[in-house]
Amino acid sequence: MKPVKDPTECGCTQDPSDIEQDQPEDPDTGGNADNRIEKLEKCQNRHVVLLILVAIGAGVCAAFISLGIKSVANDQELRFQKKASVLVRAVEATWKDYELAGSWIHEACRSKNNGGVDVEVESFDICSRQDFGELYEYIVAGGLQFQSIAYVPNVTDQHRGELETEAFLYYSQFYPDMIYFGFIGLEPDPNSESGWGFQGRSQEPFYFPTHLIEPVVGNEYLVDFDMYSSDRSYLVDEAVTSWEPILSNPIRPNPYIPGNHYIILLHPGVKVSTQYQERSGGLSSVITTFSMLIEHAAAGESDPVSVYIWDTTEALDFFGGVHIDPQNDERKFTYLDDADLGVITEKHSIVFSQEISIEHQTWTVVVVPQEGTHEASNTFVILGGVLILVACLCLALWFHSKMSRDQKVAEIKRAAESEKAALIVKNARNAEKAERELNDYIAHEVRNPLTAAISACSFLSFTHKEHPTLITGEVNDELSQSVSEDISVIHSSLQFINDLLRSMLDMHKAANNQMKLEAFHTAILQDVFVPVKALLWRRSNNFDLVVDCPAELVVFIDRMRLKQIVLNLASNSAKFVDKGYVRLRAAVVDEHVEISVEDSGPGISKERRSKLFSRFQESLDSLNQGTGMGLSLCKTLVDLMGGEILLDEEFDSGIEGCPGTRFIVRLKIPPIQIESIDFDRIESNLVPHQDRDDAVDSNTMSSSQDELPLNINTQITKEIVQELPEKLSVLIVDDDLILRKLLTRSLRRAAPKWSIQEAANGETALTLTDTEVFDLIFLDQYMASVEKQLLGTETAFALRAKGITSRICGLSANNLEDAFLESGANSFLLKPFNSEKEALTKDLLGLVGDLNSGIE
Repeated sequence: MKPVKDPTECGCTQDPSDIEQDQPEDPDTGGNADNRIEKLEKCQNRHVVLLILVAIGAGVCAAFISLGIKSVANDQELRFQKKASVLVRAVEATWKDYELAGSWIHEACRSKNNGGVDVEVESFDICSRQDFGELYEYIVAGGLQFQSIAYVPNVTDQHRGELETEAFLYYSQFYPDMIYFGFIGLEPDPNSESGWGFQGRSQEPFYFPTHLIEPVVGNEYLVDFDMYSSDRSYLVDEAVTSWEPILSNPIRPNPYIPGNHYIILLHPGVKVSTQYQERSGGLSSVITTFSMLIEHAAAGESDPVSVYIWDTTEALDFFGGVHIDPQNDERKFTYLDDADLGVITEKHSIVFSQEISIEHQTWTVVVVPQEGTHEASNTFVILGGVLILVACLCLALWFHSKMSRDQKVAEIKRAAESEKAALIVKNARNAEKAERELNDYIAHEVRNPLTAAISACSFLSFTHKEHPTLITGEVNDELSQSVSEDISVIHSSLQFINDLLRSMLDMHKAANNQMKLEAFHTAILQDVFVPVKALLWRRSNNFDLVVDCPAELVVFIDRMRLKQIVLNLASNSAKFVDKGYVRLRAAVVDEHVEISVEDSGPGISKERRSKLFSRFQESLDSLNQGTGMGLSLCKTLVDLMGGEILLDEEFDSGIEGCPGTRFIVRLKIPPIQIESIDFDRIESNLVPHQDRDDAVDSNTMSSSQDELPLNINTQITKEIVQELPEKLSVLIVDDDLILRKLLTRSLRRAAPKWSIQEAANGETALTLTDTEVFDLIFLDQYMASVEKQLLGTETAFALRAKGITSRICGLSANNLEDAFLESGANSFLLKPFNSEKEALTKDLLGLVGDLNSGIE
């Protein structure tokens, strides 16, 4: 359905642009079925939206639960790691206590105290056993647990006897049940499986016996044990030479009880500034087990955890493992026999592992929660996800209910407006039908006889000029002038009506998107400006017609519509110019072609400029003679071409009292260079075509190019010679730029020195023959134009009537030989013409043979 121009004429009160939207269903054309389909689609849409909302709710619920579970698990893991790190730091702090105890023992024992001992060794600098016992009690009172503490002096063989005597007397007095063997050590024993056994120490240059030891009970086998006799003698050497505490690897006792792995700390003391010895004179020894270390470190642990320690300095050496189970204010320690680090990592989801530096060793402490502890509670997370899902379901149900309610309201409104919409559509259809019938009537019943009347008036004007007595019957200048004026009035009136009808039809086509543009290679000067100038020159001589355009400015555009735009603008200018000029100008501005029409008329008032391009505007001339559609049509055509038309409000014609007017048409397309056109390709693809006039009978065309005859009339030709004239003046008249260029190119192959000019229509050819003489003129038959221009046969007749004796050759894709010969042409060629040099030369010899031989 197309909108009507004025709906109020048919009783409509609604904007025609809304008719498409408000058009009711037609029951006779399946409206009920369409209505049912529409309802079904809306119902399906509601269901789709409902499913989408439910799916979104489910997705959000799942995402919330998934992320919540991960977040809770991560939170639990972070909480555990924080507590585990506190336990690991407690292990480090506990070991610092052992190290401090070792340093304290060494400092207390390295100097001699003369009080409190039963037997003294005068020649040996060492503390008394009473002082060492008191030191032991102080350390135990501090809460530090250990298997034994000892002082290990560096004893030479010279003092061995004295120390053994002192020890024998001490242990005999205070530990009578203990058998003292003197200095002992690991000595070769053939009766032992390992080949070594605890025996009296053989004589050596020096010894490192555990001379002072507490507690004695339980550590009798370590009394005066020479630590330098064991396989860990390297620890003694490293400690006394480096002055740094040395720690043994974890040692598994025999018999073994879980948790009883023990380690030995040897402390050489501190090398003070007043001491000049290179080696330490003695060592303090602290022996502790894993259970003692961990129980002291885990004194403040409140969570059930498992702790594992490995010595990873050189290899994975297991120190111990324990399950800590806090029960009220006490803690239950369950020690493990052995453990594998890889198994622990795979078994537990939460594992805290940290490496700590203990003396020169690296310990790896692993803390894991016991089963059933530190598990994430996902109750609130799942509850939150369920609430989100329920909320989405409620939203979906509400949305579905609202859409159903809105649909019912819309159906009620549609039913109420259906009758009104049906009336509007009916009136709009009737108005459109009436307008279409009117346009068809104008196009067929009015325009055709009008065109015939214009042609007849033109022939009458031409006949009167050639034979002035044919109408008046006598030679009377005044009467002849009166007849000429009457004919001119008739022609002008008919032309005005023709312009009005053409503009109405073009506006109707443009408004209904029926106007189709056909782009061709168009020379602005020859194809547009020169024909327009010829038409305007025939209408008025009161002003100068100036053309300012480069000769080779070519664009690819709809030639006829561009000519129509320029002619409309130039015709408007010609109506108002009393003196001065009308200038047609074309140039390339910012790489785009720009056309302007300038005049020295009275100009356009500012109050009329805002509605300059409106339809049916008030005429701009003083007599209100005009359709008011010319500028609107120009704007419509320019818009279809993708360009822009505007009024230059700063223009001044330069003539006093005549401000003038300048219209600018910006085509927004770049120019085309003639050299860039592939004439060879166009020429090779050229096939016979039908001229653009629906009245021509296409049956007269040959079926193929190979069957086209030359069809050259030779009634006047007396002789055909074998050579073309060296110089001839030739005029090619054709509305198609490409065909003109092809023919010019072909002629220059055969006759390079011929002077060749071009014209786009018959009017231009008549103007050129007023000032120039041509030997040969090629005339195309049908030349499209917005105006009723001369046909090729009409142009030939007019040329002969003017007394032009040039050879005339008609051109057409239809067989119009008889029509051209009857109009005064000498020859006729069917298009397309031969482009090969030899064949074209032969054709031209048939056309100009008598010119070469001097026969007229």
